[in-house]
Amino acid sequence: MEQLAEAAPQITLEPAGFWLRGGALVIDNLILSVVTLTLAGIFRLVGLPGLLAAILNVAIPAAYFTWMPAAKDGQTLGKRFAGLSIVTKDGGPVTYAQGFRRWLGYMLSAFTLGIGYFIALFTENKRALQDMVAGTRVVAVHPISGGRKFVVVGCAVLMPLVAALGIVAALAIPKFAAMQNAAGEAMAKANLGVLRSAAAVYLADNKANPKDLSALTPKYVAGIPEIEVGGHPKTSAVTAYGAEACDGRNVKGDALKDTGGWGYVSAPGASCDGSVFIDAKQQDAAGKDWFSN
Repeated sequence: MEQLAEAAPQITLEPAGFWLRGGALVIDNLILSVVTLTLAGIFRLVGLPGLLAAILNVAIPAAYFTWMPAAKDGQTLGKRFAGLSIVTKDGGPVTYAQGFRRWLGYMLSAFTLGIGYFIALFTENKRALQDMVAGTRVVAVHPISGGRKFVVVGCAVLMPLVAALGIVAALAIPKFAAMQNAAGEAMAKANLGVLRSAAAVYLADNKANPKDLSALTPKYVAGIPEIEVGGHPKTSAVTAYGAEACDGRNVKGDALKDTGGWGYVSAPGASCDGSVFIDAKQQDAAGKDWFSN
């Protein structure tokens, strides 16, 4: 018996270091991400509703962080890899109720943009918000190798950087998309001007408007350009309209089919005969109807 006692690993109740705690949590979340993403992919393949995947995205982490600490000596997989364990304030085993409250504390820490985690740098026994909610603390229970410590601390350092890059991307991507939309609108209006100029030259040469826009190619314009506006797919298709599309010399929006391509009025004698326009009822970035550009 004495030999067995001497062979048992030395367990301490020293507060766990901030970076080891952070790395352990990152490892746990990486494992959970793999599980939930895999299940979501399977659900898509078998046609299960997306709502089920959304529910599991919450239920699986809740079950994991509730069950593991209570059933596995205060250790999740990440905590075990980092040599850490969750205990009560007086060093006792964690209950399922405390595990669940700790998970709620994780949610609160996330909602406070991580402040709930960082207070562990300044509190007694390095307790984070989730510890205060659950009445727990995290302690080092056995030493780990230098290589393992490097992995754990590396996860803790790199993941915030990845998150920061994600935030930057989240801010930059909409601006980039807005720039792309602006460029697309400018190109659409430029191509509209090209077609109208070609139609005007055709009228001057032939003393009549073309029967359709295809008559402009290839002499007056190399080809009908593609257009992509108002959420419609890219197209170079032309929709022909008669006098019903005329509202005086302007095009009447109510009569349009909203194809997202080019529109052309071929109605000799009508007030808007020969009108070239964008066949879309949506508005551009300036709030102007596309068909009225």
